[in-house]
Amino acid sequence: MTFSDDPTRNRLLAALPADRYGRLLSDLEPVDLHRGQTLYEHGVRPEHVYFPTTGVVSLLFAAGKGVPTGLATIGNDGLVGIPVVLGGHATSHCAVVQSAGQAYRIAAETIRRKFEQGGELRSLALRHTQALMTQLAQNVMCNRRHTVDRQLCRWLLQSLDLLPGNQLDVTHELIARMLGVRREVVTEAAGKLQAAGLIRYSRGHLTVIDRQGLEARACECYSVVKHELERLLVLAPETGARARAHPSAASRHAQAQARSALRGAQVETDAPRDRYADLYDFAPVAYLTLDAQGSIIDLNLAAAILLGVRRSQRELPHFAAAVTPEDLPAFKRFLAETLKGTSKQTCEISLLPTDRRPQLRVRIEAISDEACAECRMVLIDVSAERQAERHSALEADRRSSGWTDRRRIHPPGAKANGDPARQIVPHGPSLER
Repeated sequence: MTFSDDPTRNRLLAALPADRYGRLLSDLEPVDLHRGQTLYEHGVRPEHVYFPTTGVVSLLFAAGKGVPTGLATIGNDGLVGIPVVLGGHATSHCAVVQSAGQAYRIAAETIRRKFEQGGELRSLALRHTQALMTQLAQNVMCNRRHTVDRQLCRWLLQSLDLLPGNQLDVTHELIARMLGVRREVVTEAAGKLQAAGLIRYSRGHLTVIDRQGLEARACECYSVVKHELERLLVLAPETGARARAHPSAASRHAQAQARSALRGAQVETDAPRDRYADLYDFAPVAYLTLDAQGSIIDLNLAAAILLGVRRSQRELPHFAAAVTPEDLPAFKRFLAETLKGTSKQTCEISLLPTDRRPQLRVRIEAISDEACAECRMVLIDVSAERQAERHSALEADRRSSGWTDRRRIHPPGAKANGDPARQIVPHGPSLER
């Protein structure tokens, strides 16, 4: 990713007075944020504080070995690293990138020294902490009292506020974590919003078609959190770095026109994207994606039927669970070779029977993604083909042995052994004299 961001696209940095911003600039390091990247783990002291400009980060809480639950979302409205702001050495939550983008980071020790000096940076960081606490409290109340439909509207609007345009690259699984509900519930709620013409969702890509309709359907929690954030952050004068973050009226008009043109182009590309998604989902061939450990990440309808799994399951199983024990070592070697990313790999294995089908023989063709972190596979049922080959081989063996079935007529008075009408006799000269 080519880095082209301006630090003042982050609202906290933009609100700093020009002299404070200038002294901080040399300590800021530009970084790319990749979707799914962990910025800091729970129980670990953060090494950096991040100021997102185009990326979005989710704060997640995991109780024991359970699935993490979403706490809050941070983007260009704040910073990631509240434990550093509050002087703590560790935290009970983790920070994971929700939407890829860019950010600026500063070493935790460096910014801690600057906080000790007081001034506007510390004041802004504490205001952001207060706004974040409001979001946390409101999210807890929202998840307990409001329907999932309204929670989903609220979460979508909060995420869109942190991104340019009207699109999100997000899965139902991630939304379910952030709302603390099951994936099937999110799928049902998203289906209602799509049927109402508010959103369009296709394989991890969500487009908001009617934002006003979404705002009307959302609960009041969205406006409460938004107003509190604006109240706390819009306190600095329009000078220095903040002034640079706000262009002239003519420039804003030009940017609005450019965004409008971009949205139009994005709408035009959605139709072929949706057609491709339908082709993938309803293809007669089984397609699926595995991670480096062999867990199923994604699969189409044909693959789900073939493996006997439901795509709505909270956690999809390991593919190895469907492989016969005698073929398991070969499959593991095949997966490891595929993830090396050198070329397309092919293997043939047997799948265990399910309650809907017998044991199958399948051929797998697979390649890895560019990062060599995922294995994308096609499964082709070759059971009938292999059965036909075995039958042909048996017939060939019988013909080559020189034996066949034919009727044998016994002479009058002769005593036949077994069935007098059919006897197995060799080809060639008769054995009888």
